[in-house]
Amino acid sequence: VIHSRTDIRRHYTSPSSESDQAIAFRRRIIAIAVLGTLNLAVVEASTSTTGRRSLDLTYQHGLDVDTLAKSIEEAQSPNVDISHSMLGDEVSYKLFKKCLDACDDLESFASAANGLTHRTATRILERLLTASLQKLDLSWNNLEIHGSAAKLFHEALLELLQSPSGCPTTLILDRCSLGPADCRAMGKGIIQRFSEDRNATASCISLSLCGNPAMGDSGMAAIAATLRSTANHPVLDRLDLSGCNIGDAGAEALAMAIDSWQCCVVKHLDLSNNKISHRGAESLARSLGDARRRMKDSIVMESLDLSNNPVGDLGMEALSLHAFRAVPSFTLRSCGIQADGAACVGDGLRELLNAAERPNFSIDLSGNPFGILRAKLKSGGKASRLKSKASETAASYVNQGIGFIKKGLKDVGVDIGAAEDSDD
Repeated sequence: VIHSRTDIRRHYTSPSSESDQAIAFRRRIIAIAVLGTLNLAVVEASTSTTGRRSLDLTYQHGLDVDTLAKSIEEAQSPNVDISHSMLGDEVSYKLFKKCLDACDDLESFASAANGLTHRTATRILERLLTASLQKLDLSWNNLEIHGSAAKLFHEALLELLQSPSGCPTTLILDRCSLGPADCRAMGKGIIQRFSEDRNATASCISLSLCGNPAMGDSGMAAIAATLRSTANHPVLDRLDLSGCNIGDAGAEALAMAIDSWQCCVVKHLDLSNNKISHRGAESLARSLGDARRRMKDSIVMESLDLSNNPVGDLGMEALSLHAFRAVPSFTLRSCGIQADGAACVGDGLRELLNAAERPNFSIDLSGNPFGILRAKLKSGGKASRLKSKASETAASYVNQGIGFIKKGLKDVGVDIGAAEDSDD
């Protein structure tokens, strides 16, 4: 790098008439190209010497398409990532075809944030029908589409998802400006995929659609209708709908779909960063509890993420009462759960511990204001008795805990006095 920098200064000195800003810009462009080439050399050397199976070509703004294509051809890697390079439609599709030609067993291809439009996305989806890709990432590309061109894109989505052999096991379309019509097209493809004549060869897929706020409750309703129509088969290994502007109506539509499930249709569901309040959480909790009993105490869903939704204490009460045995892993970060909700969590955990067969269970409650035990000073300077915002049951547990701590400290010679008389 030092020699390259020296060569730039020696060989690319511009005429005196050129401004200093232009000279600096020229040298910067050359430096980007030099460092990009060095990066490719390091990638190719490590691939050949260590047998690494991934080719990372992200952020390659200074390299031309022929250099990138040559690197792909020489590496012959089954995992290629050309994301965040703003390559555009034609270059991205050319590199995609080069990946398919260079490696017969291409496993994953990522072209996120490359300025793709629906036209190139459609061509890529159609090309995958004759490939065996396991993972496709087209996130951070604006695929919003209207009119007659939407029909071609939706047909490509439908054909890909209904294909048991051509559809990738992981499809990532995060922040692609997708809407309800796209959800309906994907839903039709999934229904066809698990129809009776294809069910023998169809496998579960992972679908990531986070950050598409145009979907809203209508898109959630379309997906829920799909999950209701495939209630007898495991369909999705992972479904990410975080940040999709889903509210209580969408949550209730999903709850209606869960009411018809005969098995674990979705293993891992992410509904974080939406607008689901205690009403939507209550609907989901009751449906999950009913499904568990209908499935003879089997797990309905392996994990559920409701983080950054205004679930509150009432929603937490419903989840702890109905859903703790149906879902062994919950993530409820920053859901506005206060002390009463925390007391409900305690009640639910105690029921799990007292069960004949203790299930494995995990819950993440980070970022929730559980309620505070505040010591208010009297006029005489002494603290009044600590009062909990939680229920009387929770308050009694707190006092028992304080007494246990006091006894342990007293045994080692430390006396903190009565709780009502001590600021400590």
